Amino acid sequence: MQWRRVASPKASKALGCTRALFIGKEWLAHMTKGDGLRVLERRDGRVFATAGSRPGSKEHCNVGEIGVENWSRCGSHACDATPRYVFVVLMPTMSSSMELNLVSMNTAALYQPLNDVPGEFVGERRFVHVIGTTVFVDDRAEDETWPQHFIGIVDGKGWWAIDVPDVAGDPSFGAAVDLYRYFGVASQAEWLAAGRALQVVEWVRTHRFCGRCATPTGLSAGERGLMCPACELVVYPRVAPAMITLITRGEQGPDQEALLARGVRFSVPMYSCLAGFVEPGEDLEGAVIREVKEEVGVDVNDVRYVGSQPWPFPHSLMAGFRASYTGGDIVCEESEIMDAHWYRKDDLPMIPPTMSIAGRIIEQWINEV
Repeated sequence: MQWRRVASPKASKALGCTRALFIGKEWLAHMTKGDGLRVLERRDGRVFATAGSRPGSKEHCNVGEIGVENWSRCGSHACDATPRYVFVVLMPTMSSSMELNLVSMNTAALYQPLNDVPGEFVGERRFVHVIGTTVFVDDRAEDETWPQHFIGIVDGKGWWAIDVPDVAGDPSFGAAVDLYRYFGVASQAEWLAAGRALQVVEWVRTHRFCGRCATPTGLSAGERGLMCPACELVVYPRVAPAMITLITRGEQGPDQEALLARGVRFSVPMYSCLAGFVEPGEDLEGAVIREVKEEVGVDVNDVRYVGSQPWPFPHSLMAGFRASYTGGDIVCEESEIMDAHWYRKDDLPMIPPTMSIAGRIIEQWINEV
């Protein structure tokens, strides 16, 4: 993101600030027309500008609620809680990812997930045979009569998912692996395509009949959907949004600690970020605060987005966050969390690999100076 100075006499006077403001070149949010300040930055779900400081500096921290009259006294921030102003938030564009320090892999840069085969496509083909919940990738389909679903383009090659019937046995002769193991032998793009294949096949398997009237469903033309021919209900592949967050306490530096937890379903003594599904009527930031309180009993604020990852176990979209500890003692929800502790960077337990967004968020924190 590029930055430029804006010397707006009207804005400076309204905000009680005599210095020029650093304002983002990209229009991430706008104040009302009469305010004189046109472009602000979006961070942590709040919108604000800062005089003389850039994002990431000590001065560029969020504030809870201030009045415009307190602009100079409190460090030159105005946020969307300020009662005299109304903000319209627009999300950052993809070009801002590096400057915003995101940990997303950016799937658009890795492969093309498509629903239909491009008309001009004449390239090589790969077939992801989905055998139960395992995958076997080959350059030919074992049986052309088995259901096929186009997945997309990976490195110029077309990828198809093949739903291997239970009665067909194992056409891979033991070579099929689950997605965890496939990650170790595939590229990121291939792993994403295989995960998409598994999700699409499992979605078709579990939606063969209409959930409203029980009529057998069929493919919906022109989209990735299944339609009921009787009541015309259309269902789409299930994607379950979930948040995952790393909580830290203390000033940034070697003494800062992170709260890591071991889930009851972990098969090894690994400690990770806290995660949970988003509830109806809840935004992502609200899910972070609620899930953290429910799972380990502590309170957090300063919730800030750091990236996302499709997670095909079985059909999640993980939205990653960082949050700051504000109070409370660790009390584990025993049905979800086996153990949880605060850890310094130089005394960490086993943590997730960077194939997961949890591992990348923790790695990002470790590398912070």
